[in-house]
Amino acid sequence: MSEADRETGPGILLVPTPIEIAAIFGSAVAEEARQGRGAYRGVPLRCSGMGVVEAAARTAFLLREIRSPAESGAAPPSSGEVWLLGCAGALDPDLRAGDLLLGEACVIAGLGLGKGERGMEAFLSPGAGGGDRDLGPAPPVRQELLVPPRGLEGAAGSAAIESGVLLTVCACSEDAAQAEDRRRAFPEALSEDMETWAVARAACLAGFRTFCLRAVSNRCGDRDRENWNMEAAGRALREGLDRMLDSLDAEENG
Repeated sequence: MSEADRETGPGILLVPTPIEIAAIFGSAVAEEARQGRGAYRGVPLRCSGMGVVEAAARTAFLLREIRSPAESGAAPPSSGEVWLLGCAGALDPDLRAGDLLLGEACVIAGLGLGKGERGMEAFLSPGAGGGDRDLGPAPPVRQELLVPPRGLEGAAGSAAIESGVLLTVCACSEDAAQAEDRRRAFPEALSEDMETWAVARAACLAGFRTFCLRAVSNRCGDRDRENWNMEAAGRALREGLDRMLDSLDAEENG
């Protein structure tokens, strides 16, 4: 059975940027994905775009496109699952470059109206005068992610694996002080990135579930690209993805 015929597993693979796709799959696949015709093991592979706004908008567009194959010429999705892969900055000081991160949930660091007594929920509540400004329900700050599929028990190659909360931010930490502020504000978070919550939110609204696999490429607050290890992150993501797809194939084939 081919990956395209599978009833469970990814209906589409999303990676934020061509740079990350090249690190995971190679430059040729990255160029195909940039042109909107990439695939890996029979599953459509596309760029979600970098950052919260672009990732949400592009994900919504891509999912509408594959839901309407007659209009787009694309093959219909084999399942209602979006698999997001990408690099991340480590908030947990014990994480190292190439470690894999399985998202159990994702949290966004602020939605524009502060937090606590000055946060969105308070702003919209009737007691705070919210009754005369009908802005609708507040979007969820936390979103649960799809339970990881089998195939990653133990280590994927030389990579360690951690499961937990992934923090989405509108801009990555600019220095060690900001990274420490985020560690204190989100003590459960393993890492920060700029797309997971946005992709998961757009997918949820389109009727898809989201699975997220990230790999550490750098430490939060370090913006010196010379210190980043995209190669280790890309290698770990490719190995992890292959192990999961192999496991799904084995289950389907009995």
